[in-house]
Amino acid sequence: GDVAGAAAATDDAEAAKALLTGYAKDARIKDAAFTAGTPAGEKVPFSVKATVAYDEKTAPLAYDSALTVVRRAGDGEPRVDWHAAVVHPDLRDGDRLVTGKAGDPPVKALDRNGGEITAAAYPSLGTVLDGLRDKYGKKAGGTPGVELRVVRAKAADSDGKGSKEAKGSGAGDVADKTLLELSKGTPGTLKTTLDPALQAAAEHQVDGKKGASVVLLRASTGEILAVANGGHGFNTAFLGSLAPGSTMKVVTASMLLEKDLASVNEKHPCPKYFSYGGWKFQNDDEFEIEDGTFKASFARSCNTAFISQAPELKDDDLTRQAEQVFGLSMNNWSVGVPTFDGRVPVQSKAQMAASLIGQGGVRMNP
Repeated sequence: GDVAGAAAATDDAEAAKALLTGYAKDARIKDAAFTAGTPAGEKVPFSVKATVAYDEKTAPLAYDSALTVVRRAGDGEPRVDWHAAVVHPDLRDGDRLVTGKAGDPPVKALDRNGGEITAAAYPSLGTVLDGLRDKYGKKAGGTPGVELRVVRAKAADSDGKGSKEAKGSGAGDVADKTLLELSKGTPGTLKTTLDPALQAAAEHQVDGKKGASVVLLRASTGEILAVANGGHGFNTAFLGSLAPGSTMKVVTASMLLEKDLASVNEKHPCPKYFSYGGWKFQNDDEFEIEDGTFKASFARSCNTAFISQAPELKDDDLTRQAEQVFGLSMNNWSVGVPTFDGRVPVQSKAQMAASLIGQGGVRMNP
């Protein structure tokens, strides 16, 4: 109950005090009992048992969390390394716990055959179902219940004041999450394109493989038939951000062809090396193609064939091609849940050249 004392025992007293105050005031959590586990190095696990109360409704709450002990600069005094996850493991920095009438009514999601989709049956769909509720809860015809939920930090709130705001969490891209229902709402119904048999197969493929993800698409329509993530904590399948590498050459090739900087069956340079902007680029195993065509360079994925055209390009040419022709990097895809739709920033010199072959600052979601 000593919020000020607890906050002072952390390395970010202001952020800790705000979240710990909200633990009782906003989350309506009372009678909390904490039991420490066995420390492992600087990490101390603990369990929590408490009661959530809202009006006349109450429900028991139990969960496990952990904190990390660090040394304060100067005098070496031990302090808790403050992150929101200390309070609850589902919190990211900048998030809050709130108990009240649900912001969005629950959603009963159906697969393409009309069967209900649940996180119990398909564990890695938890974040997807949260996203569907976040977007369609108010439109699907349901009524809200009373619940304890994680309210995510929104991008507009991330001004860096008061806490380690959403540090590396992408918090603004993640849907709010229900932790405990005190009274059930009436769900609205929402049909999806997911195929139950394929979803089960996808779940099996990523089970126990942390960081693995899979998406099954019907290429002719763009329908998502299955999506699964190992680890279940983050929807890597839709929100993961990776350097695309040579797959970006599809975008770059189309740009070079349209600008008459390459022609499919005409000669095109593919030297072992090409320097631009102070960087020396090379091909895999330093191969070269003498007197080859652009078609041959594309087939061999020749890095220098693309980078050799960098001096003829404007800094924003690739960005414009990615956006205007391929719809990438615009954050407007209508998938139904939050997605990362690529990033192709305007770059110059060596970084611009690297982006032509999917490196530099270019990021995509497979």
